[in-house]
Amino acid sequence: MLGSSDTGRIRHRSSGYCERVRVLVVLLVALFGGAGCKSKGLPSVSVSSADTAAGRFWRWFEANAKDLRAEPDLQKTMERISEALAKEHKGVFAEIGSDGSDRLLVLSVDGDKKLFPMVEQLYAVRPKVPGWKLVAFRQRDASLSTIEMNGRKLEPKAMKFIAERHGALFDVTVYVPGFTTADDFGNILFIALDHVVGEYDMETRIGGIEWAKLEAAPATARPLADLPKLIDETFPRTTAP
Repeated sequence: MLGSSDTGRIRHRSSGYCERVRVLVVLLVALFGGAGCKSKGLPSVSVSSADTAAGRFWRWFEANAKDLRAEPDLQKTMERISEALAKEHKGVFAEIGSDGSDRLLVLSVDGDKKLFPMVEQLYAVRPKVPGWKLVAFRQRDASLSTIEMNGRKLEPKAMKFIAERHGALFDVTVYVPGFTTADDFGNILFIALDHVVGEYDMETRIGGIEWAKLEAAPATARPLADLPKLIDETFPRTTAP
């Protein structure tokens, strides 16, 4: 990896990340649509009579799904579902978007790995709801859409990376056009990486992260679009969250 004078060393999102990103995430999901939003490997189970926290949430969702689908303001929809989740699933919130003619509900914990089991439990007993697609964790954006936040714009298609494997994790340096410091750019860096590799792999397959100027990229640096493929080839799995 590069020396600290050339990079911004940061692994964790700054405090307040959740609060700042929730307004933006509606726009991101709406922009990305349903690209790659397939949470495979976890079964769908009827929860109509399940007296569990997950069952109670899904019964509420089924009872309100039609009204939620009809609400044109995705921000309001996201807030309403997130409030329902918070009653018994603190730390899990909704990201809302469109997938064709369907609404897309993404259950996310903003990369808080200790809360992953809660999302997995919710997803495992999800119902089938007309007009909705239900997804566990923020998914990869295969189209590498442009991301804008707080006056900053990132083009993931223009970013590059190098990676060093350490056991079950990759330490990565990501080269960003116009990069100054990690503090200047803030959490837009993490948002971009989340949507390239997905929330689950971001927390389970990425270790250390360094950010650097694109001009500092060595000849061996690869397009950031190649990082998901590197992860999948290095750590193959038969199912994906």
